[in-house]
Amino acid sequence: MIGLFWRIFFSFWAAMLLLLAVLAYSTYTVVNAWNEQGQLSYDELIGRADVVLKDGGEERLGAWLRNPSNFPPDLTLFVFDPAGDEILQRDIPPPVETTLTSADPQARLPRYRPRQLVTGDGVEYLAVLGPNAPPILGALGTPLMRWTVIVAAFVISPLVCFVLSRSLTNPLRQVVAATRKLAAGDLTTRVEVGARGRDDEVGELGRQFDRMAERLEQLITSRTELFRNISHELRSPLARIRIAIELARRKPDELDDQLGRIEQETDHLELLTRHALSLAHLDESPPETELQEIDLVEVVEGVAQDASYEASAKGKSVVWEAGAGNSIVRANPDLLHSAVENVVRNALRHTPEGTRVEISLVASNGIAHLQVRDDGPGVPGQDLQKIFEPFQHGRRGRGTGVGLAITQRVVSHLNGHVSARNSPGGGLSVELELPLVSTAPALPGEGDARH
Repeated sequence: MIGLFWRIFFSFWAAMLLLLAVLAYSTYTVVNAWNEQGQLSYDELIGRADVVLKDGGEERLGAWLRNPSNFPPDLTLFVFDPAGDEILQRDIPPPVETTLTSADPQARLPRYRPRQLVTGDGVEYLAVLGPNAPPILGALGTPLMRWTVIVAAFVISPLVCFVLSRSLTNPLRQVVAATRKLAAGDLTTRVEVGARGRDDEVGELGRQFDRMAERLEQLITSRTELFRNISHELRSPLARIRIAIELARRKPDELDDQLGRIEQETDHLELLTRHALSLAHLDESPPETELQEIDLVEVVEGVAQDASYEASAKGKSVVWEAGAGNSIVRANPDLLHSAVENVVRNALRHTPEGTRVEISLVASNGIAHLQVRDDGPGVPGQDLQKIFEPFQHGRRGRGTGVGLAITQRVVSHLNGHVSARNSPGGGLSVELELPLVSTAPALPGEGDARH
């Protein structure tokens, strides 16, 4: 993954390297030209100027002096007529002034010492080698270097920066636009930046935004559905409580019966509220923390003992059998206990008097298979999967319709699976599949089944 930081770093570095390479090549070319021209000695320049002056006079010499190709870029000849005037009327640079005015010959720089030029008529001129008027930027002020810098500064660098800026700002604009839509209430909005091959921080920002939007959509949708379902589920017990109160007023002799009815409906409301809060908590905050290794046999044994105690008072029974092998799972103890208890209590609620609820646990291929079977009426085939949805009453509208939904949420968060099927001999069979924690091989004698 090439991060955004390194992307910016290498982009600017590449631009600078390209710019330096262009400047280095241009400088090398110019310097080579200077060096070739610089091979001309002072004497050669004086000799050429003397020939031009003899052949064409002062006018032709002036034209020769005006042509910069006759000299190295930083040098030229200043020629003075017998009256002491520079024949091209140019400004005299300080080194040449010093050479002309100094009375001490040793004070004159060797390359600037004046030389004599003589016309064909014997008229003497004075020539002094001196610096040409220097460009403001030195070597960079030459035409080639000047245009090189202009092209590099105003073509190459802006092009690189433009491409980089577009690659950075376009996805960010998409995120901003998606944020505005999300804030306006469009929960289906997604930026999908990460789906376009971006593997840097911008792509990760887009993917995290999409996850956030998806999570918000799930939470708000489930919250809305939860409120709608709760309001629907509360109507029936509240209506029955209202009827019981009215009957108690009309028939004072049946007050105890109506108070019992009110108490029963109140307990139902309390259970419904507790289950709804548990379901909302699971939707909002998945139990990914506080996980620990738990012996599933111990959890099921505790639930089976409590269920057996309650079942005996209703003429029912609970049979529990655990197979041999590893039964360690990684889960939140309270949530796992609640998931198992909801399935067992659902079976106990629907199994008829005089029948039993069978609980079995076996391990296979690293998966714990917990099966709870009752002798109740079962569930219509088309409704088997719906019983794990909130507020779905699969068997004659008993219970709160939330318990199995809580079980499904808990098991799903543990990377497990819940399924239900009608048993061939009648009744409903619910199976929980949970991944086991790998342990050391069992010692001899540990393979006995537990009842």
